[in-house]
Amino acid sequence: MNIGVRPSFGRGSRTVEIHLLDFRGDLYGRDIRVAVAARLRDERRFEDGEALREQIQIDLHQAGQALSAVIDIQ
Repeated sequence: MNIGVRPSFGRGSRTVEIHLLDFRGDLYGRDIRVAVAARLRDERRFEDGEALREQIQIDLHQAGQALSAVIDIQ
């Protein structure tokens, strides 16, 4: 989950973006409930899209580790 202003794409209004690990489907127009399991890092600006993609891969790995500590992921 990112809560912030997306500084790599021009500072805008605060948004909330959630990445659902291993989910395939359409949730548009649906209500969902999320819980925060761990804080990974501060929001920061990346030089380009590739640097952001690389950091997202690191974040996904860390998120998986954090989640596996609190729930049984199979």
